[in-house]
Amino acid sequence: KKTNLELQNIFDWFCANKLSLNTAKTVFMIISNKRDLVRHNCHLQINNSPLKEVKETKFLGIVLDNKLTFKSHINHVANKVAKITYIIYRIKSYVPSSVLKTLYYSLAYPHLTYNITIWGSASASIITPLIIQTKRLIRLLYGSQEYLSHTNLMFKELQILKLYDIYKLSVSTYMHRILMGDAPKMVTHEIEKNQSQHTYTTRQDLTYIKTPQYTLEMARKAFTYKGPCIWNDLPMAVRDCQSHQSFKRRLRCEIINSFLN
Repeated sequence: KKTNLELQNIFDWFCANKLSLNTAKTVFMIISNKRDLVRHNCHLQINNSPLKEVKETKFLGIVLDNKLTFKSHINHVANKVAKITYIIYRIKSYVPSSVLKTLYYSLAYPHLTYNITIWGSASASIITPLIIQTKRLIRLLYGSQEYLSHTNLMFKELQILKLYDIYKLSVSTYMHRILMGDAPKMVTHEIEKNQSQHTYTTRQDLTYIKTPQYTLEMARKAFTYKGPCIWNDLPMAVRDCQSHQSFKRRLRCEIINSFLN
């Protein structure tokens, strides 16, 4: 009843501000990490139009499921990368390697980076198919004929980041924005409220960020937990960078140089 009342208030606000809401495309989802979710008679409606309950839906380019595993989204990205791999395979004999690398950054890389701070912490069993697909693409860009050849050297010579390193770079860059005061206040507050001592309030003191005490494994995949963990593991020389560009450039070099260490 409370939800339906709020939904009606939202609809009235839309009408008052001359905005339209397509109720036929509006759905709702009950999110829970319980395997056997107890089902309730949840009948939601907007302006007397009933809403359909779904187990997954696409929101701002991310496929969200009702357990927040991001399995469907990662499979979607893996399929995109597979198609791009096939395209590059068909033309690799006709263009130089520099063009293939440009195609990687223009076609595949945007799919791998888009909102990876949200879905990049998915469990290993779910994200492995995408990792395998990116390795296939790297072998193709490198010109390797071995299907199972090790890819560390290829990533380093091509100066391309692995999937987890893309996630690490994205999270670290956003943490740097937070610590430098350039992130939205809502996100900054989520990191700030977990601090017992405000160790990041000045530009010079970007040392250690306290991680929240989450007990649920699902909660430990959140940015508020992963962000501080990844940040605290960065070399001090990287954390001391004051500008975003120098921070991102130095961290990228550190990651690539560590591939064979």
